[in-house]
Amino acid sequence: MERQELSIKEREQITSKRIYEARKRKGYSIAELASLTGISAATLQRYEVGKIKNMSLDTLRTVATALDVDPIYLFGMSSEDVPLEKSMLLDRLFSKIGYSVEYRPLDDIYVAESNDDIIQIAPSDMLDLYNTTVSFFSFKFNETKNKSNVFERIAKDQPAGQPDK
Repeated sequence: MERQELSIKEREQITSKRIYEARKRKGYSIAELASLTGISAATLQRYEVGKIKNMSLDTLRTVATALDVDPIYLFGMSSEDVPLEKSMLLDRLFSKIGYSVEYRPLDDIYVAESNDDIIQIAPSDMLDLYNTTVSFFSFKFNETKNKSNVFERIAKDQPAGQPDK
């Protein structure tokens, strides 16, 4: 399966669509978003319909902050459910078991590929994998922490290297 490379036009279309959808989910009018961002309503509307190309990173960050979404999501490099930092952790874990993973924004799907197979994974399932991984890590860490001979407990207010009194 070939890697999904997006053209500049496709990336701009994704960004425009995601800004519009995120604004609607928040229940904001164009005027309200303009008030939150300091960007004129006319300019925001042109971004949403794709009439303005090459949105600056500062503008993308400003709009993303007002909409409470990750700029990487607006740009089409991650799903809304799985922010980039979670996706990057999962990517490293998948590589440990012989898979490469990529997010395909046009399909809103993750694709895990090895030499033997290709698996499509919904963003919600990727989020479940992430949450399960974190929960298991937390469980194992607490199990290890509770073994009295593994960790030396140090009071938070005690300077490093100072013996207990």
